[in-house]
Amino acid sequence: MILKSTVISSLQKKRKNQSKKNKKSAGSVPKKAKTTARNEENIDDNDPDDPSISNNRAEGSTSSRSTPPSSSSQSSEIAGSSRQTQIKTSAPASSNSESQCLDKSPIEEADEQISSANETIEIKCDDLEELEQQITFSSLNEWEVGTVNVSRKFKEYQRQLIVSVRQKKTKLTWNNTFELLALSSIIVMCWPCPYSTFTSSEWRQVLNSNPYKITQPILTDSLLSAFYKASNDFSLGLNCSFTLDDNSELSDKARRIFDYIKDELPLRSKQKETETKHSIYNLDPFIKIIFGGEYTPYTLEFNKSVNGKQRPDFSCVIDDIAILNSEIKPLGYTQYRKDQDFLKVHLKGKKSINQLLEKGGPNKSIAFLNMGDTIESYVIDLAYDGVYRSWLCFKNKLATDKGSFPLIVLTFSHFVMIEQHVSEIINDYENRPPPGSYTPPEQIENVKFIRKMPTTPQLKLLLKL
Repeated sequence: MILKSTVISSLQKKRKNQSKKNKKSAGSVPKKAKTTARNEENIDDNDPDDPSISNNRAEGSTSSRSTPPSSSSQSSEIAGSSRQTQIKTSAPASSNSESQCLDKSPIEEADEQISSANETIEIKCDDLEELEQQITFSSLNEWEVGTVNVSRKFKEYQRQLIVSVRQKKTKLTWNNTFELLALSSIIVMCWPCPYSTFTSSEWRQVLNSNPYKITQPILTDSLLSAFYKASNDFSLGLNCSFTLDDNSELSDKARRIFDYIKDELPLRSKQKETETKHSIYNLDPFIKIIFGGEYTPYTLEFNKSVNGKQRPDFSCVIDDIAILNSEIKPLGYTQYRKDQDFLKVHLKGKKSINQLLEKGGPNKSIAFLNMGDTIESYVIDLAYDGVYRSWLCFKNKLATDKGSFPLIVLTFSHFVMIEQHVSEIINDYENRPPPGSYTPPEQIENVKFIRKMPTTPQLKLLLKL
């Protein structure tokens, strides 16, 4: 009898404890894991789709690309700089974070893209016929470098490519970026030469004529020296301080970026990362501080919303025309995405030039690409009939951990340079006569150089993504 009472009492106590436990778990909210760069080492093995990480991403996307979380006052300083700038951000369609972000791990993206990477790009016959007619007639003006007639050689390449596509000898996929761009009248000035109609020596001669190559230092000697010394000392674990005698605006921006990034970079970079986190920790401090400011003549746009989902890219816009277009992919990106983004940012650059010329503006735009730990910028122009030239003007590695910290000097120089190009284009645009007034003859001629955007459905869809 005593044994039976004891058993009953034990069971009742167990049920009571279980009931309390259930009530407690039902009424509590799981704590969100902190995902700052300082403790990223602790979440390397976390699932990218973990709700706590997704929620943090969504909260960051509702502002002008939120500054990385930090306990230092520098975080609020960076966030404050964006409030002084004309900044547009696309808010998520709802509070359901993960469904509103394009953040997928590189592994997930790779699984989805295996079939897409080999997708055949069916160029519309109308596009081929129109291009064929354009390259048949003599140009209004031709691009010549020494003894090399670049316009004619590029036209010959386009002509051969059209024949090959029509005869099904060439199957165009997303990997054929240079061929697809050539069919859109865009020639990319890079090495090695991607065009069979040029010899190596001819192409080298053309590349050496780059009007946008860097001919003088971007930073002053004193700023460059202090920046390098402070970043190297920090990388070696020495006591470091970034002090300068001058109080120039550029020096102040360099100091703010240095003080922020040295506290936020992880000890080691991750093999894979989401687009949003990659942008917040590795790019935003540069973008917000260098492109920010109370008197910038352009609108800095972040977190473009596409079909209710957000992209962590940025652009500099005036009169609804993007002077700078960008595409960003984190560490662990796939070749398929790299090819698509390279193609997309160049087609957008062409579109921007067409819009500028139609409004009486200049014939240039800027393209910025970040693929993992590499950043590169191009100046795209339309100086000759039907030839959109893309010139690589800066390429360097991005600091992604404390070991690569000294790279922030090159990254800072890179962003300063492209901001200068953007400002020059916009100043040129604003100082031109308003539409309907006097139009210079050269402006009328430049408008005739314009070539239409492609009508191939896959390329039109790419520009909407």
